[in-house]
Amino acid sequence: MDDAVSITSPTIDTLVEFIASYVSERFRATKSATNGALLADAVRVKFPGMSYQLFGITKMSEAVSLTEARGLVLRDRSVKHLELLPPQPRGTSVTRPISSDRVPHIRPDIWCAFVFVGQTGSRYFDRKAGRVLDSGTVGIGQDPEQHIEIKPIPVEVQRGWMTEFLRTKSLHSLDAPVQDSYCFMKFPVWLRTHGPSLDYEWKRFRVLRVADCVREWAADHNIAEDQFFAIARPRPEKVDADRSVNERVIREAIILAVNELPIEQIEDFCVPVRFLLRAIQSR
Repeated sequence: MDDAVSITSPTIDTLVEFIASYVSERFRATKSATNGALLADAVRVKFPGMSYQLFGITKMSEAVSLTEARGLVLRDRSVKHLELLPPQPRGTSVTRPISSDRVPHIRPDIWCAFVFVGQTGSRYFDRKAGRVLDSGTVGIGQDPEQHIEIKPIPVEVQRGWMTEFLRTKSLHSLDAPVQDSYCFMKFPVWLRTHGPSLDYEWKRFRVLRVADCVREWAADHNIAEDQFFAIARPRPEKVDADRSVNERVIREAIILAVNELPIEQIEDFCVPVRFLLRAIQSR
């Protein structure tokens, strides 16, 4: 392992390359995976006095996600804590099947707070009330122990998931809109043109990645993670009994999502005219 060095202008690429090399070198030396604690210590030694903000991120897990998305490390998701392995040798498959674990149902307000990178204002989790609040609701004198800020998952990390998903499907097409300004809208459409089930598989893949981030954030702030996940959807025979509750949740989620979208994306929505007229006349 390299000794501590002084870097005047570190970049995220510098950090990603170090993580990849450290995991590979340690595996060659010990034949074991690298856990989060060991990696964090190694980063502190390599970049003494550096903060993750200097790399354009807020925490180490975001750098790990970028490193994994580039195919430089593999994360062992059979364990709850962070464990990293080097890529498989040339000549063997570097892809791994998406986890067969049941996909969690992330609460709509939690999903929006973590995933929407273009939202205006900050979002906070109220530790006592167990809900997400915006900066206007929390106010200037918020209690930092009660109101924990949720910083959205950086767009580069989310784009990295797209690249990782493409790699698992051996879809290395250059026309995938991963770097497009509207990648979150165009990527699923692009996937549907290459396979009818790819869009569904991507949504499942993405939910699992977001769930990982939510659980890590909850652990970092000593919050029970079950507060962030909704109860599984009812079976078809029970839908009628809970119909009003389900409709309310869906409507609230849609309104919350629309409020966070830029006007350019809202212009692409298809809404029956009669509903628009009814809303205008009621004002």
